[in-house]
Amino acid sequence: MSFKASDKVWIYTARQEFSNQDVDIIQKVATDFLNKWESHGEKVIGTVRIYHNRFIVIIADDCGGNMCGRAQDAQVNLIKTLEQELQTTLLDRMLIAYRNENDAAVSVKPMIDFKNDLKNGLITSNTIVFDNTITQFKDFDTSWEKPIKESWHAQLL
Repeated sequence: MSFKASDKVWIYTARQEFSNQDVDIIQKVATDFLNKWESHGEKVIGTVRIYHNRFIVIIADDCGGNMCGRAQDAQVNLIKTLEQELQTTLLDRMLIAYRNENDAAVSVKPMIDFKNDLKNGLITSNTIVFDNTITQFKDFDTSWEKPIKESWHAQLL
């Protein structure tokens, strides 16, 4: 599936990495969801992808800029269903995902712990963070991962 710059993006972070069993559950539940997803009575063309075994990313055709609120709410309900199936939290917007400068692995911390690590110099302005506030594919494709100093996270410095 190819994406347009204007396509909608929603990003959800898991506190722990997904296991192989988790990935199987996500793929099954997501496939069922995508087969039924509609906006204004028309099928929404979309995909659900897993990145870095930490993120669930939903990308959908923007329906010409006219995706209905019900369709947008439906993807949140998908995430709520996955939270129950996986017995985890995916809707916690206070989690910050980043890459340590000496390690390519993705780490996730509550914002308060992240701020403390910044204050103590364990995380610097060059640490790569994931900007989950992105809502369009053009930004996801180019700006999802960037140094703290270039992201909204810079306000935490």
